[in-house]
Amino acid sequence: MTFFMYFFVLMIVIIIIQYLPIVTVPAAILSLLWKKNIKRTVIVIVVIALIKLFNNVNRNGRGPSEAEFFLSQLEHGSIWAILSLIGYLYLIYWWGTFLKRRKQGATKEENVGIEEDIARTKKRAKWGCLIWVVILFFGPIFLFAGYFHYQTEIKERTLMVSHSPSGKNTIKIVEKGEPFFFGPSTIKIKYRNQYIVRSISNDGKTLNDSNATVKWKSDDTAIITLYGEEQFPETIEFNKEKRELFENVQIELDSNTLTTSESPDNKKTIEVREIIRSQGQNPKRFLRIYYGDNGSSLNKYKEYNHLDRSYKADQLYIDWTNNTQASIRIFTEAGFEDAVEIDFTK
Repeated sequence: MTFFMYFFVLMIVIIIIQYLPIVTVPAAILSLLWKKNIKRTVIVIVVIALIKLFNNVNRNGRGPSEAEFFLSQLEHGSIWAILSLIGYLYLIYWWGTFLKRRKQGATKEENVGIEEDIARTKKRAKWGCLIWVVILFFGPIFLFAGYFHYQTEIKERTLMVSHSPSGKNTIKIVEKGEPFFFGPSTIKIKYRNQYIVRSISNDGKTLNDSNATVKWKSDDTAIITLYGEEQFPETIEFNKEKRELFENVQIELDSNTLTTSESPDNKKTIEVREIIRSQGQNPKRFLRIYYGDNGSSLNKYKEYNHLDRSYKADQLYIDWTNNTQASIRIFTEAGFEDAVEIDFTK
């Protein structure tokens, strides 16, 4: 019973946060047109504007919903959230005065005559029946929609908790809601009262601790990697010393040698590797062509990232013009794509 009471109250709060300002605006405009309750109506319009301004400025793209972000900030005692709460209470107060004045106006009109009073009573009865029909019809839909919203947007499940080497700092990763159909899953990466929201494309499957890792560089820095069946890994750097604690970074995750070739005199060598990076602005998969003296550490290289795709060894051909010059020809299923020239004398 406690869960259902909590769930019901939560849905009411979410509806108030999401929709109360929206439905108040047209009612306030009507009140101004009727020249009733003018001072309070002007105040309520200003309050709505301030509520939206506070939320948009502080939210700054974070969080999947306005209601969730507001509630989380209110829980942590943010000043703007407390001021917004006062604003929401004023909206409720304004609706009380608005409806009261409407009722008083209706009471005065009841003195017009008995016939009009009977007609008005019948009209109210019809409206009452209509309202109950709407409640009975849309009530189950509302409850189902609320439960669905709770399951997919609000409910949190802990995937992993990671502590720094000394135990001074802790990063917590939770799955937020559940994926809809085969869509991506939403997660939160938390440090104390701050967090970022990310998505993991995992073919609609429920996430577990294998979908995320946390590697601590020190007590104040760590690299968080997110894995999904339908995406490249995503890497996020946590740095306690920075203003933005979490920042997306792109790092090299893997290197796979596809082919090697030696010069005709066996003194020079070329090695073509496929490099895989985490998600980011640059290509996630590309070729890196190392070259140098045979048997030495290969430090020089050229990169080829014309297409962000995977390559195979039989798509790469190394042609030596002489002992110091070579051409790496790259093919696709459609035929020749490009060539990379290597000159050991430069």
